[in-house]
Amino acid sequence: MLCLEVLIYRREPVDYCFYNAILSGVSERTGNFIAVSTHKIDDLLNESHSRFTPLQRLLKTSSNQKQWTSEFRAFIDAPLKHEVTVTEIRGPTAYVLCRSAAAATRLRFLMPDLLPQIQNLASFKQVTALKVTVTQSSA
Repeated sequence: MLCLEVLIYRREPVDYCFYNAILSGVSERTGNFIAVSTHKIDDLLNESHSRFTPLQRLLKTSSNQKQWTSEFRAFIDAPLKHEVTVTEIRGPTAYVLCRSAAAATRLRFLMPDLLPQIQNLASFKQVTALKVTVTQSSA
């Protein structure tokens, strides 16, 4: 068994897929640091999974998020482009996370013009709706 405890520093913007996966194995939170249980790390590094290890799936999802976000931001003007992150594309819905309520409101007003533009991209071809959520601010 791997005998270490990892502390991950939360940076902004957060890689939400990675952050959510790590939270499921949290043993203790202190300030901006998250202590991850050793059992979760063992599971992530375990090679006995049927097709892909959890770490491989996590890295693939993170890579997809970065690609989707960069493609999506290409159609949005600054400074709004720096406040949005595409977290998932599931079926006909793309899930977009905004850093503030103001950014979410601006994005909702842009949606009718934005949807036809992003549907020209291979990643967003099937997308017919955007679900916009606002991240919780850390105090």
